Amino acid sequence: MRAKLPRESGYVDRDGVKLFYEVYGDGPETMVFVPPWSIVHSRIYKAQLPYFSECCRCITYDARGNGKSDRPESVSAYSLDNLVADALAVMDATGVKHAIVVGLSLGGYVTSVLAAHHPDRVRAAILIGTVATVGPGYPYLAREHFRAERERFEGWDKYNRQYWLQNYPDFAEHFKLMSDMMTIAFQADLTRVMTFLVTHEGTSRAYRELGISDGHHPLTHHRNQEELMAKVVEINCYHMKQFAAWIEKLKSIKEGDGTLLSNSMIVYGAGLSDGNRHSHEDLPTLVAGNGGGQRLGGMVPGRCTAARDQQGEANQQRADEPTACRGGHAGASSDGRASVTGKWQAPK
Repeated sequence: MRAKLPRESGYVDRDGVKLFYEVYGDGPETMVFVPPWSIVHSRIYKAQLPYFSECCRCITYDARGNGKSDRPESVSAYSLDNLVADALAVMDATGVKHAIVVGLSLGGYVTSVLAAHHPDRVRAAILIGTVATVGPGYPYLAREHFRAERERFEGWDKYNRQYWLQNYPDFAEHFKLMSDMMTIAFQADLTRVMTFLVTHEGTSRAYRELGISDGHHPLTHHRNQEELMAKVVEINCYHMKQFAAWIEKLKSIKEGDGTLLSNSMIVYGAGLSDGNRHSHEDLPTLVAGNGGGQRLGGMVPGRCTAARDQQGEANQQRADEPTACRGGHAGASSDGRASVTGKWQAPK
């Protein structure tokens, strides 16, 4: 079932590969939704299309290898050059000279390349959960930095393959250090909004301290294999234990008539509920603290913390002290976790 049906659909043949597309709405601006990878079809945008098609002409298409599009057998047929050329072919077939291009996951990478090499075709680029780099780069995120062999690891030098293999339990210490800094910033009222990315999205790091040698991101595409799902749950629990320790610390610090926790809002959630299907439904969310006793709908900007768990905990709960680790659903698409922190005040 779909909330809105396309007003037209068709195929475009590019070098012998048929690509299926659909067109929604008929607004003055055109939006092209680039598919993520070949593991899902264009219906992944079904929640966004009813809204945007009210004001824009929206075009989706099935990536080669999925949906109603052809499935070429050659690995080379799925190269980046082909994916970019597919997007252009669909735009040409639907009479689109330029458009607002939306890319999710790998689709964001395709969108970035499309915008860089065909700027006349892209009015704006919207990148969602992508690994594409936009803006100035950072030396410590370069592949050479990650693979470099070192004798000492200080600061960002710890963002290194050799170090992760030798001493990844230091991750827990890193989490504690960052949470201590956020706690101090709250106590001193140095800031009222913070974000914290716990692990980088899409990395394939292993958790050997847990006895898991598989990469985290590949594990989340578990294909419903229970052994792989169990490993994802174990990693999720490992991260949740670090998060719970921080919540306990906030709870132990007195502030006025309450605690630092009771005067804060901390949200720990995920952009996906099932990485195996890239599902955006029933997103797992945990809320801790109560914002000084105010209801969510009646608060004005104050202290708030939102932590984002890209791997996905299937449990949705609201609590002041999430001390128990609950495994939940084993499957989001990436291993990034983030924390957003802010301060809430009661309305006058």
